[in-house]
Amino acid sequence: MVDKKTATRALTGKRQMHSTFEGLRCKYDTGLAVWDAPTTKEWKPVPGLFSAWSAEDYFDTSGYNRDYLTTMPFSVFMQEAGRCGITSPGNTRIIALDLVTEQRVTNLADLANDILGLAPFGNGIGAMIPSFNDSTDDWSQVLYGRYREFTGLTQGTTVQDVFVPTNDNSFGSLEPTTNDKLWITRLIIVLGIPLGAIDSTLRFPNSRFVMQIDVVKEEELAFMMRQKRSYELTNY
Repeated sequence: MVDKKTATRALTGKRQMHSTFEGLRCKYDTGLAVWDAPTTKEWKPVPGLFSAWSAEDYFDTSGYNRDYLTTMPFSVFMQEAGRCGITSPGNTRIIALDLVTEQRVTNLADLANDILGLAPFGNGIGAMIPSFNDSTDDWSQVLYGRYREFTGLTQGTTVQDVFVPTNDNSFGSLEPTTNDKLWITRLIIVLGIPLGAIDSTLRFPNSRFVMQIDVVKEEELAFMMRQKRSYELTNY
């Protein structure tokens, strides 16, 4: 049992954590009218959906929590290497949702349907995105969120395979946390069906999540109240 008054295994101070994701690449088979499996292992098809894929990882903050320290994020951002697009795209769009949350996101199919406006209930498109109206997460549990939509760049009268962002919204609380894990969730959705005589390929670039934190030793009461609040949000 660690003595919380003398524990020194985890150092306090500023840190930078990162997690890298492979790019998403998969092909649409025009003859079979289906998307093939992604070529990278990190990405998985979302069960029950025709054109949605997800990937996840986590930042391990358990060492700080075991030593009764608090993780205080002060910046979360993404780095991406390359561009996204669909060859022979037809009338398609790409939707990307990226999250860093205290709780693991498990309702991916419902979340994707909500984003697409297909959910049979709710308070409008995006209401089930963690921290919003119909989600089960409090705003404080979502440290970072980013929602983007991409559409094909038109040159002349033809939509090309280079996609550009038409919507880029960020949200999140950057709330101090005592969780053991901070979950990273990526959700990519293709809206529409590629149209063309040849097979289309979806490409989304390699990326990196970077979280800058300050690890601090709080007063005992403040730390215990934070633990209590985290427990209540997780179990009620």
